Amino acid sequence: MLRYRVSLGQALTGANAAFDAADWSAYWQGTETEQDTYEVRRAVPPRTPPAQLDRTFKFDESTFGIEFTAVKSLGSGSLVHHVVYGFEATRSELDELRNGLQTDLTTGATTPTILGETFPLRDLPLSTVVEVGAFVQDEMQLDDAHWTLVPALRVDYYDVVPESDRVYREDNPATEPAGVDEVSFAPKLGAMYRISDRVGVFFQYAHGFRSPPPEDVNIGLEVPLFNIRAIPNPNLRPETSDGFEVGLRLTGSPVALTASVFQTEYGDFIESKVNLGVDPATGVTLFQSQNVAEARIHGAEFDARADVSAWSPRLEGWSGRLAGSWTRGEDLTGACRSIRSIRHVWCSACATTPRRCAGDRNWR
Repeated sequence: MLRYRVSLGQALTGANAAFDAADWSAYWQGTETEQDTYEVRRAVPPRTPPAQLDRTFKFDESTFGIEFTAVKSLGSGSLVHHVVYGFEATRSELDELRNGLQTDLTTGATTPTILGETFPLRDLPLSTVVEVGAFVQDEMQLDDAHWTLVPALRVDYYDVVPESDRVYREDNPATEPAGVDEVSFAPKLGAMYRISDRVGVFFQYAHGFRSPPPEDVNIGLEVPLFNIRAIPNPNLRPETSDGFEVGLRLTGSPVALTASVFQTEYGDFIESKVNLGVDPATGVTLFQSQNVAEARIHGAEFDARADVSAWSPRLEGWSGRLAGSWTRGEDLTGACRSIRSIRHVWCSACATTPRRCAGDRNWR
């Protein structure tokens, strides 16, 4: 695997009408993944001669992106606003290809057909993915210093343009790859009440949106050896969510603690590679990504940190941390099964606590 990244950024200082401080960056990054398999098989008389199998899997992704974030403080006295706003945009190119060649070690004859597959193959069409997002967040500090309100809004545009080239068409003659073109509005509201200098309680609501990934919409993968096939779902709908969280936060030293309970209600939850059973016409086991009309994820988590040197000078430099979480997902449509696609992300707005940001978006 080869990874590369080139970036250019600038920090802007000096208060003006638009911001007190800001930074921007532009970058080009990508990964090139290649897996080569070399295999020699002995003869199995009288039908199978000795053979050499050479197979290659490649997946390349390159992305160009730009980001801008600014901070502005407004107001004074009874109400102070700390506004964070910005935007980000990326354009990614996806290229996946499998190739192979089988050589008869007795005659030297070659064939691109290996174990029922004729190479080259594309399981995913060439795709261009464009993502553009803009956000604004206002942290409002009330004059009594107890209440902090944080309303926010994020707007995203997501566009997938597939290209059906010769290799993909030959492998998927009955499938026309589908594009995705979606716009989402994701509001968020947070509130915190400070009981004391160290102790506070918080509440958060966030609406989320997740567009169907290209690999779920347009995958076309068949493995004859195992009699399975993953089929595309061009009718896959975007996933929406409404998440609620309530918690307690203790800051300072020697002990800091965050504990919370959460619940997220999903509409059209995207569950990847669902086993549809055996196709009666072909006898092949089919897999397809599908929407779950209603789903719920709930749970609890905590993160405690301690500076043990505060209790004994001999423990200078020592610290401890204890963290845990419990999560459960449910299909609410009556299918009597658990949701297995529980997604966790690191949220830049939540320090180092893992939690389920709405729509897999990282609020800044």
